[in-house]
Parts: sequence; structure tokens; C-alpha cells
Amino acid sequence: MKHERLTHARRKQQTRERLFEAARSVFLEKGLAATSVEDIVKARVIRAAPSTPISTAKRSYF
Repeated sequence: MKHERLTHARRKQQTRERLFEAARSVFLEKGLAATSVEDIVKARVIRAAPSTPISTAKRSYF
């Protein structure tokens, strides 16, 4: 089985998708106003620096 190398654009998109999914999960649990950036990070450990700043997720989610 060959491992396909992802392009930078695809990795960036995957990171963004994971970030938004983590944000969505925390928003549903705690509510938008009660959610901090730290809560989102704890919900989804991001192994590399995200292409999209985490604070952007909270602002652009809604």
C-alpha cells in the first residue's frame, strides 16, 4: 500500500477542517461566549502550527 503525500494546500485544508470541527464541538457543549481558544485547542490537539490561526475559527465559525 502506497502512502500518498499530501500537498501543502491539502494539509492546510485538513487542519482547517479539524479546527472547525473541534470548535463546533466545544461551541455546542459550552456555547459561543463561554468558549475560549484554549478550550478549542484542548478539544483537538494540533500537532503542528495551524495554517489558520485558532482565534480565526471562533470569529469565522458563525
